[in-house]
Amino acid sequence: MTQRIKGQEVRLSFTTPTGETEDMDYVLNFEWELDMEILSEEFLGQTAKEYDDIFHGVNGSVELQIPGPGFLTFQERVQARAQRREAANGVFTATASFAFPNGVRARVSFPNLFFGPIPVRTPGRSEYVNMGLTWSCSGIKRIL
Repeated sequence: MTQRIKGQEVRLSFTTPTGETEDMDYVLNFEWELDMEILSEEFLGQTAKEYDDIFHGVNGSVELQIPGPGFLTFQERVQARAQRREAANGVFTATASFAFPNGVRARVSFPNLFFGPIPVRTPGRSEYVNMGLTWSCSGIKRIL
């Protein structure tokens, strides 16, 4: 029987430049992808293209509901680093933990994140406020 994993077995946390770990408890969705490019060349005298690939890094996104005012501090730290302020010379890291049904635990770490737009959405009177993050980094660590 396969050991597929459900979202309830995935935990996400961010480590801020100050070394504090912030668990994300109200994650609606989390996505990451290896940014790969296929290269192709055509040569005279050959009957098919030749292919290669190149790795550009990792891109990801997360959408979460906001449980408290800590999101404002998080935004402030991201903005401070982007504006090259003195106190912002640190690294943001995301870690996803996967607890498989057979007891195996694996982690994926995304070191040195750089963020894109950080929208905060207030969708309606009866809905929760949520925040989105898009990010990129140069590499990935898999801990099996």
